[in-house]
Amino acid sequence: MDVGRSFTYMLQQPGGFAKLIVGGLLMFVPIIGWAFGTGGSILQSLWGLVVFIVLPAALVRFAVSDNFGAFFDFNEIFAFIQTNSSNYILAVILALVAGFLAMFGLILLVVGVVFTIMWAALASAHLYGSVWANQPRTVS
Repeated sequence: MDVGRSFTYMLQQPGGFAKLIVGGLLMFVPIIGWAFGTGGSILQSLWGLVVFIVLPAALVRFAVSDNFGAFFDFNEIFAFIQTNSSNYILAVILALVAGFLAMFGLILLVVGVVFTIMWAALASAHLYGSVWANQPRTVS
């Protein structure tokens, strides 16, 4: 897995910076954009952790299969996570780091945060896509 590429690929493609700007601007639209709400209870924190770990695998399975039902195939989702556990854990941790780095956009007068969040989302998507692409394949 090329970790460095996950954090820079979006800027190395033609028009990458402009695409990042457009994606950041779209985050101002409430339906497409982001929303926060955080809870202090242990149950909410545990649920958030489960979602943070399982949701990317579900999204990857949906994106690869182009089948909405794959999003809810928990046996396959957990099998994917288990089979690729070391790379998947690394991707989850690095996605968390990217999200943390995205908060530095607050320094840029709050407006910058939408662009750094967009960058973090793209970096996370590349990380999870890399886990899928590099998973061990079984011979049929």
